[in-house]
Amino acid sequence: VVADLHFAPTEWSRQNLLRENTPDEHIVVTGNPAIDALHWVVQQPFDFKTIDLPLAASTNRLVLVTAHRRE
Repeated sequence: VVADLHFAPTEWSRQNLLRENTPDEHIVVTGNPAIDALHWVVQQPFDFKTIDLPLAASTNRLVLVTAHRRE
């Protein structure tokens, strides 16, 4: 046993743990903090003129790309 409690970020992750015979009462679906934070930030008012991104200021559009490496 590696852990008694499993904090799954999504329902899909919870289902994976169940398929690995992890007892349901040991799993808590917590949400994904990075994605939850991104959704929150997107809802906040933002003035593109406060940063030096002329293209974003002129189109009022911005695309955020994140990359993660496995540890």
